[in-house]
Amino acid sequence: MALVPIFTGRITPDHRLVDIDRSALRQHLEGLQPGPVRFFIVPVEFPRSRQAEKYYRGVIVALLSEYTGYTPGEVHDELKRWYGIETTTDLNRDEYSTYIEAGCALAAQLSVVIPEPHTVYWGE
Repeated sequence: MALVPIFTGRITPDHRLVDIDRSALRQHLEGLQPGPVRFFIVPVEFPRSRQAEKYYRGVIVALLSEYTGYTPGEVHDELKRWYGIETTTDLNRDEYSTYIEAGCALAAQLSVVIPEPHTVYWGE
């Protein structure tokens, strides 16, 4: 079975499809035989909120980096190792929340206080 590319875009408030790589789509269409096709347009659901990602990077990783002297990338790698995963990319919302809690637990073991998300501003 051949791999089928996924094209992403965005629906505007006036219901237009924008931000699609039209040249890549055209190239793919040119490689198809004439005839019936099937396509899907589905809303994208992010596996975790952007706020959670910003809180993780901007607060948890930043504070642990400051405390340990490790770079943020090294802290992130250590948190993944400690949590027992290769990547955070595939974590769903619940798993990512548990991952964040694990980062806070590790910080607590090091006596690093991680503020609750609703008590601190970490940027846009």
